[in-house]
Amino acid sequence: LAALVEEADVVVLLLERLYLSLDEIVEAGFEAADVKRVMSLVTGAEYKRRQAAPGLRITPRAFGRDRRFPIANRYRGF
Repeated sequence: LAALVEEADVVVLLLERLYLSLDEIVEAGFEAADVKRVMSLVTGAEYKRRQAAPGLRITPRAFGRDRRFPIANRYRGF
């Protein structure tokens, strides 16, 4: 279980910080099904960001405005 969590953490890092696409992450050695699952979980939880109170910006990519997927119509942009 710990290995799966670590792999998901790396995929999220590649998505969020390095802005890599699905194909680029798969080329880095991850299974396409696993990457799609992580991307689905991230986009599915996007509505939570809109419910949270504004916070400090810690990374170059802001958690609210700069990284936001549409939540209407079950958007899956990958």
